Amino acid sequence: LLTPAVAVALRRLHGAGDADGAEPQVRRAGLPRCVWWNGKFDRRWYQRYLGFRPRIDGDGMLAHALLDERPGTHGLKTRASDDLDAPDYEDSVLEYAGRGKKRDYGLVPKELLYHYTAEDVGLTLLLTLDYEAQLALQPRLDWVYRHISLPVAEALEAEAAQLLPFP
Repeated sequence: LLTPAVAVALRRLHGAGDADGAEPQVRRAGLPRCVWWNGKFDRRWYQRYLGFRPRIDGDGMLAHALLDERPGTHGLKTRASDDLDAPDYEDSVLEYAGRGKKRDYGLVPKELLYHYTAEDVGLTLLLTLDYEAQLALQPRLDWVYRHISLPVAEALEAEAAQLLPFP
């Protein structure tokens, strides 16, 4: 979990040099949990290629959308940079994968791809925990998140699967 971008994010959340401060926060969050960034799309991949669909216990993008309704502000890399001062970790991958709609992650060396994935996973967890903590301070928004946003995401995923079948 302690990749370069995650280390920067932990320092931002817990004070300079205190990257170990996240462990109690993660433990308090009741892990293991399945947290996502717009998980309704990733879960379809799990179903298609691995034969199961993990639950959605939390979704950082949905949590952020309740905290900040402005469109176009909910991307993982944008949030990681703006909220956690995480460095850009995607450019080195895009040098191999290409840019735009024709990205091919199969062209990325495995070690680089593993590092990129670790950054995504670590930052998704940190941001989701942070946004859920902010929602907990606003009980009505927290209720909407837990009782409407998360369940509706699963229902919309099923609807999208009917309309847009996986290739």
